[in-house]
Amino acid sequence: MSGPSNRDRNTVRPAALAVALALMAWLLVVVLIRQQPPDPRGLDAPPEQFSAGRALAILEEMQADGVPHSVGSEAGERVQARIVAALQAVGYDAEVHETVACRSDSGAYAACAPVRNIVARLDGREDGPALMLMAHHDSVRAGPGAADDSSSVAEIVEIARALRKGGPYRNPIIFVATDAEELGLLGAQGFVDDHPWAQDVAVVINMEARGTRGLSYMFETSAGNAWLIDAYASSVRRPASSSLHYEVYRIMPNNTDLTVTRQAGMAGFNFAFIDRGSHYHTPLDRLENLDPRSVQHQGESVLALVQELAERDLSAPRPGDADWTDLLGFVTVHWPAAWTIPLSIAGLS
Repeated sequence: MSGPSNRDRNTVRPAALAVALALMAWLLVVVLIRQQPPDPRGLDAPPEQFSAGRALAILEEMQADGVPHSVGSEAGERVQARIVAALQAVGYDAEVHETVACRSDSGAYAACAPVRNIVARLDGREDGPALMLMAHHDSVRAGPGAADDSSSVAEIVEIARALRKGGPYRNPIIFVATDAEELGLLGAQGFVDDHPWAQDVAVVINMEARGTRGLSYMFETSAGNAWLIDAYASSVRRPASSSLHYEVYRIMPNNTDLTVTRQAGMAGFNFAFIDRGSHYHTPLDRLENLDPRSVQHQGESVLALVQELAERDLSAPRPGDADWTDLLGFVTVHWPAAWTIPLSIAGLS
C-alpha cells in the first residue's frame, strides 16, 4: 500500500497549521478575558448579592476628605466615625474598641500605640466557633488609602449588609476594621490580645490591596489548609489563586493582619488585588484610580466564601495540607500537598 503523495502532505500541512494557529488565537483571547475582573454590579443589584456600586458609595463617604488618615490623626477619627455609621445603617450594633497594643516582629522593630478597632457581630443559629472578616481602616501618611485599605473596609460593610439578607447562618460572623496596620499590625494585635470575641474566632478572612486594579487573588492560607482550600474551591465562582502565589509571598518581606491571627492559632485566608502597584502607598492611591471591577471581584469572592464557611462545622476541621491552582478562573483544582512532588516527577518523565 502506498502512502500519501508529497502533494497530499503539502495540502494537509497548511490546513493543520491554520487550525493550530486558530486554536492558539482562541486560547489567547480566553486567557486575556479571564485575566480581567468581572463587571461591577450597580446600585440596583439584588439585595442578597455583593454590589461594587453600593460598596463604592460607602467608600466615597469614607473618603470624603480625600486625605491620608493615619493612626491617631483627626482624619482617621473621622473615617472611623463614618465606618461605624455605615455599619449601623445596615443594621449592626457597631462600636469602637479602644486599647493599647504593642508588637515586635522577629526583633526587627517594636512599636506600641493606642488603637481604635471597629467591631460588629452577626449572631449565628448556634453558639460556637466564629468566622471573622477583617481589613484595616488606617492609611499611610503618604496617601489617602482609597484602595489600601479603605476599599476592603467598604467591601466588609457591603458584605455585612448582604449577609443579613441571607441569614441566619449556623456560625457567628465577626467584622473587624483594624487600626494601625501600617504602623506594625497593632490593631490586629490589640484585638487578639484584648477583645473577648477573639476567643471565639476559628477562621479569619483578611482583605487587602497592594494596587488599585486587577483580579483579587487569594494568595495566602494558614497551615493545615486542606479544608480551607476545599471551601474556597466549593464556593468562589471566579477563582484566582494558586499555591505558587503563597510560595512567592512567603519569601517576600511582607506581613498583613493575617500574620497576627495566624500566630494566635487562627486559620485563615488572605485576599488582595495587586495591579498598578505603582499607586501603592502613594498619593495616587485615590478613589478615581480604583477599578470598580476589582472591588466587585474581591467582594463577591469573599461573600461566597463567608457564606460557605458560615454553614460548615468549624469545631473539627479536616486535617492535612493541600496545593491548588485555578484553571483560567473557571474552577479550582486541589490535591494533597504530599502528591505535588510525585506528580511533578511524573509530569516530567
